[in-house]
Amino acid sequence: MLNGVLAALVAITASCAFVTPGASILIGAISGILTFFTAQWFEKAGVDDPVFAFSVHGIAGIWGTLSTGLFATPELAEKVGIGKAGLFYGGGLEQLGVQALGVFGAFLFVLVLSFVILYILKATIGLRVTEEEEIIGLDLSEHGTYGYPEQMKKAQAGGSAQII
Repeated sequence: MLNGVLAALVAITASCAFVTPGASILIGAISGILTFFTAQWFEKAGVDDPVFAFSVHGIAGIWGTLSTGLFATPELAEKVGIGKAGLFYGGGLEQLGVQALGVFGAFLFVLVLSFVILYILKATIGLRVTEEEEIIGLDLSEHGTYGYPEQMKKAQAGGSAQII
């Protein structure tokens, strides 16, 4: 539920100055639904995203950006002084095309830059920890402490928490 709320906030951020309150509710609701289903899809596809950050921020951000091209009102675009009316307000496909071009450009930039940075990291310090560090746990092996010390107390007292 929290991811759905976060996705709604992410989605409306791009278009908040251009859409009506009713449209913002619709944009947020759609982003919550998109986040739920894309998170499931990415998990089934084996994408390593344990907190569904890409669904919440990436997918909702894409939807929110495109929604400006759908729901922008001519009055608010004029008031802000930039952009045009969205598709549902008689603006045609022009603003939607501008938004789609922005999404594509940002995607391409992030894809190339991520590849370059990850390639450099892999060639220099590596991207993975050792199997031993995975077994110990990254909280302990990388940070030298337990991430949830209260769970350690329960485990030592014979509670239900398990240390893996």
